Amino acid sequence: MKDRYVACMVLGAAGDALAFRNGEWEFQRDGTLIHQELARLRGIENLEVSFAKNGLKVSDDTVMHNATAKALVAAPNDEPEDLVFREIAKEYVACMEDMDGRAPGITCVRGAKMLRPLEPNGWVIPFDRAGGGCGGAMRYAFI
Repeated sequence: MKDRYVACMVLGAAGDALAFRNGEWEFQRDGTLIHQELARLRGIENLEVSFAKNGLKVSDDTVMHNATAKALVAAPNDEPEDLVFREIAKEYVACMEDMDGRAPGITCVRGAKMLRPLEPNGWVIPFDRAGGGCGGAMRYAFI
């Protein structure tokens, strides 16, 4: 089961890297243009997905998805829920350092800047009624 879980995380990141294409395709609304460029690149079977320095990188969504998973693995099972949330807040603050070339949303960045994981209840931030998007679903997809 652990191997399957790891495979899902790795394959999900690989799919994200392909679709993100270092920011070139993430916000491209014209699927025809994507298919044309893919044909120019000799098809999906010839694309090389590499997480090396010059390869395709994952989007902000996968960075934060992995941060959530890392926090849940690091948090002891028998700890109170506020300590688990503190661990998630700590990972979110840390992963904001890995956003160069990615496009985290305004609400995401603003929220991460408000997190204070070392303070009591530092993971509690005000609800943003103007916030939007589907980041929450993407960052907890592994659950």
